[in-house]
Amino acid sequence: GADLVLGHGALDEVVVQAKRQGRPVGVAAVQQAAAARLHYGVDGAMVVTNSTFTAAARELAASTGVTLWDRDDIARALLAAPGRAHAVA
Repeated sequence: GADLVLGHGALDEVVVQAKRQGRPVGVAAVQQAAAARLHYGVDGAMVVTNSTFTAAARELAASTGVTLWDRDDIARALLAAPGRAHAVA
């Protein structure tokens, strides 16, 4: 399944599979996200992790249209967000 369904209405919704792991995330998470997209009848699917992804997971995501966000993607998005918190010395 999906850990989250985000959006408004089926055409704008995305299922999200979240993985908190100390090792790279593999194809199973991508398969789960792709299956959840079909199950919930939404257009988008993504896997988000605090880690990285295996090459096989990246390949499967590319062929199934699943978006992958790893720790670097999350950090970039947080740093680019308007009004983000600044570190205080």
